[in-house]
Amino acid sequence: MSDYADETSTHVLILRLWRETETGDGAKPEWRALIEDVSTRQRYPVKDMVKLQTLLAPYGEAMALNNFVADTLDQDEP
Repeated sequence: MSDYADETSTHVLILRLWRETETGDGAKPEWRALIEDVSTRQRYPVKDMVKLQTLLAPYGEAMALNNFVADTLDQDEP
């Protein structure tokens, strides 16, 4: 997925997040994710949130999302 991330490209990704329910002897619910690239219809199932961050990092860097999030948070403060 990261091969597509650059400053001039546009990508539409669908990110689905859900929490799996307990399935037995003391099992705790776990977060799961599925990333789908709309243009290629390729899906990337993710069971580890660290891996999710790793997959999305190149997009965030290319789109300067850290700056966007910081600016948004600053605007939300009174």
